[in-house]
Amino acid sequence: MMRFVLPVLALLALLPGSAAATIILKLELRDLVGISDQIFVGKVIKVESRWGEDRRQIVTDTTFRVERSVRGVASGREVIVRHLGGVVGGIGMKIAGTPSFRLGDEALLFTDARGGHRYVTGMSQGAYAISRDSSGRALVRPDLSQLELARRNASGGVEVIRERTTPVPRLLEVFLRELQETIARCEQEKNRCRR
Repeated sequence: MMRFVLPVLALLALLPGSAAATIILKLELRDLVGISDQIFVGKVIKVESRWGEDRRQIVTDTTFRVERSVRGVASGREVIVRHLGGVVGGIGMKIAGTPSFRLGDEALLFTDARGGHRYVTGMSQGAYAISRDSSGRALVRPDLSQLELARRNASGGVEVIRERTTPVPRLLEVFLRELQETIARCEQEKNRCRR
């Protein structure tokens, strides 16, 4: 995760309204596909927060039951996804831009393994919450509200993307077709997707 988070705390002081945001490189769908070894639709069946191994931070492990496999994990399996933050004994810790989940939540997740644990790829960029429209159709949308997205500029530096947009909910089935096409293109053109 840290290879995508930009260590630019000084920028936070310069950006109005950014104090509760994390600056991170924007990942396109092909980037999420290239980095993630497991992609699935799942439902939260357990959420457990505790102190980390160093007793200096709180971590939360969320167990998902895989309802639909896209890559790397079979349907019906359970996958534990970790994020920094949570509440233990009345003490809370929150990392802006880190997705968190509640019991019963459904999501389409892009995940990768790091340090013996599984994390959502690109912080909340890789967590698409699932909701339903008035007809009962599944919709997906990432929550990017606590992220300041950045991109590399022509000179190789990094610049924060100034235009803020709220992702529009998309039909899950349409998004899954686009995702499958992106996976197929990435497999054909190995250099197209970041790994």
